[in-house]
Amino acid sequence: MQPAFKKAGIAFWRGWHGLRLASNLHRLQVQDIVIQRILRHSNVSVTQACYIKTANQDSVRALESLDAVLCPRCALESAKPQTLELQ
Repeated sequence: MQPAFKKAGIAFWRGWHGLRLASNLHRLQVQDIVIQRILRHSNVSVTQACYIKTANQDSVRALESLDAVLCPRCALESAKPQTLELQ
């Protein structure tokens, strides 16, 4: 890992936890069971409860995806820049 980090300009290595490996793999849509096996946890529920953390951006994207499926026209309208009108 050290050569890859040096090439990327990362000066220190704090282990896999510092990279939020489970969270980043989850964000890339890797199955939780696969993440559990990579991290060698005894149980997938440990991986899910303690190591996979979602970011606010993940929640927003998930809801936007749901919106696009449920109401494609609404999703297009919500993507347009909105202006605030002072009253």
